[in-house]
Amino acid sequence: MELNAETRSVNEIFSPNKKYIVPRFQREYSWETEEVEEFWEDVTQQISISANKKIKNEEYFIGCIVLVGEDSNPEYLIVDGQQRLTTLTIFCVPSLKGLPSWMSKSQRMLCIRM
Repeated sequence: MELNAETRSVNEIFSPNKKYIVPRFQREYSWETEEVEEFWEDVTQQISISANKKIKNEEYFIGCIVLVGEDSNPEYLIVDGQQRLTTLTIFCVPSLKGLPSWMSKSQRMLCIRM
């Protein structure tokens, strides 16, 4: 088995071509309000809006996410980082709901990335 460590952006992680599977041995989602608020604050502190209304974001390390899978297969087992991935997904849901319902899921994801 070959192990690789790679830096990925949130856009790459949430590519519509990827599917993450939480194995049965993983614990259930257990973050409480305190952890979610702290994570939200950490993420949003990296985003600012300039005087000319341009959104600027700084890179932010959310921690290691360990996945098992092959690049040739879009499915990955989550070994570590499930709480962070799940929380990031929860953060994105309101953005998706605000987009027109006639848009496909992949079109909505493209809008979020812009």
